[in-house]
Amino acid sequence: MKDSGIKWIGEIPEGWGVTKLKYVFKKNCTNLRVGPFGSALSGNDIKEEGNWIYNQRCVLDNNFSTNDSFIDDKKFNQLKAFAVNPGDILITTRGSIGKVAIVPDDAPKGILHPCIIKFVIDDNILNKKILKYLFNNTNVIQEQIKQKSNSTTIDVIYSYNLKEIVLPLPPTCRTAEDC
Repeated sequence: MKDSGIKWIGEIPEGWGVTKLKYVFKKNCTNLRVGPFGSALSGNDIKEEGNWIYNQRCVLDNNFSTNDSFIDDKKFNQLKAFAVNPGDILITTRGSIGKVAIVPDDAPKGILHPCIIKFVIDDNILNKKILKYLFNNTNVIQEQIKQKSNSTTIDVIYSYNLKEIVLPLPPTCRTAEDC
């Protein structure tokens, strides 16, 4: 073990490093997207079926099979810049902030809810499952998110703060078993 050089991370295994989240983003793509501004998706747009609106419950429950918030094709086409794709990482940004889920390959077509941010990481730098574990199962990331929360009444994390999160970085791992 060696000192990470960062107080709240403490010691890390030999051969590991530390980096900011923004440095593990995938290059040459829209690697970070905040959900649409609230007025772009009003209550009148919500339907009983159609294209998914990926909301906080989807992420918190890691649920990609049932939903109760949908939009029609016309609204989806208007908001397609906020489309969710297989392999995207979704993170909660309000209330229960900083929890992540990985969008599976068979996920339904849909868009981000305004309280969700999606990002894409380079699997050659960090395995998605390891990143998910660091966010959901350690205090290393959650403590930073709480410190960076710009809230007065409800916890919130913004994209500019999210990019600055520092995380331990194992040697290049393509699968969790490689690490």
